Amino acid sequence: MPETSAFDLAAFERDGYAFHAGSLISHAQCLVLANEFENVGSVGARHVLDRPSVQSVLNEPALQSAIHALLGRGAFAYKATFFDKNSDTNWLVAWHQDISIPVARRLDIKGWRGWSTKDHVQYVQPPDNILSSLVALRLHLDPCEKDNGPLKVLVGSHVLGKIRQAEIAAQTANFPQHVVIGGMGSALLMRPLLVHASSKSVSSDRRRVLHLEFAAADLPDRLEWHRRNIL
Repeated sequence: MPETSAFDLAAFERDGYAFHAGSLISHAQCLVLANEFENVGSVGARHVLDRPSVQSVLNEPALQSAIHALLGRGAFAYKATFFDKNSDTNWLVAWHQDISIPVARRLDIKGWRGWSTKDHVQYVQPPDNILSSLVALRLHLDPCEKDNGPLKVLVGSHVLGKIRQAEIAAQTANFPQHVVIGGMGSALLMRPLLVHASSKSVSSDRRRVLHLEFAAADLPDRLEWHRRNIL
């Protein structure tokens, strides 16, 4: 029997994203997540995949059905990040793609570039075929409104593959823009290669987000994922 999903998966493949306006997780779970990360830092925290509240979310049937429908039963989470945009920690993010992944160790291999370290974890920019296979899921732990710095996307821009950063701004004229707003517990499913950005908040309301990333295949050439949480 094929997997079912709370998301419009045809729209996801066409546009590079799909939005679930209902509650993919409950308001109670949103509050548990938000409270667990209350003291992690001024803007959020990287590498929170092992947190108990995150593990609980990964076991949610609605989340699993969406990821399994796209990636199959071998899907796993490899990264989780918590963001907290508020009046004290407010930031603007220019148009960009998410093109780095966390790996267990550095191996200098042709086609893998942009090596960096973030919070003691090794990151690298893999080839396009790896990036185009990945899926991200953003869970809104607070209402995400037009005035508190929501994500905006260039609809369909994931088809371009990896773009040089200097050329990304020019693509804003070639694709429609969509601002992602929704209530507590709503969720955005997206390709990391989808060009996206966010403005500064002009509200006193917080905008907390749990950003999860998923894959379904081993890395080549003896490279290994930093984390691998099977769904």
